[in-house]
Amino acid sequence: MQEQVELFGMLLIKGVIAPAFAAFATWATVQLGTWIKSKVHNDAVAGALDRLNQLAFHVVQEVQQTVVSALPNKADKAALVAARDQAITTLRSHLGSKGVAELMTVLGLKDDNALTKLLVSHVESAVMSMKQANGPVTTVTTTQSDLMTGNPAQTVTVTQPGTPPVTATITQGTP
Repeated sequence: MQEQVELFGMLLIKGVIAPAFAAFATWATVQLGTWIKSKVHNDAVAGALDRLNQLAFHVVQEVQQTVVSALPNKADKAALVAARDQAITTLRSHLGSKGVAELMTVLGLKDDNALTKLLVSHVESAVMSMKQANGPVTTVTTTQSDLMTGNPAQTVTVTQPGTPPVTATITQGTP
């Protein structure tokens, strides 16, 4: 009886458990390979987007210092679009042909138009981040308001990015 139980156990191990374990090991190997490939791809996408974000921010700072700061306070839309286009051209130049090809491959972009839309999005996002980081801009102008009394007046203008400027005039009286 003992021999029959041992024989049955060996047959069970050889006939059922060993093939099931082999099938599980094969499945786990395939799943591990898929997971590793997915992880590598996700890391490549994250790295490419991180580099693009950093580069877009630096390019926007560069264009801000060289082009936008030279524009008048109330620049027309065409001048601002030209500055954005220059930022996109500079961004493409900094990426180079290899960087552009890597972005298109890693992100699965089909054509140059899709890449341009992506670059515009990152440039506009960098502009908004820069505006929010800089906070409100306050300018104070002192003028002569009353020639008879000689009391100066101060005009204070506070401009928050994305909102119209708020202006207040403060007249100082004689002591």
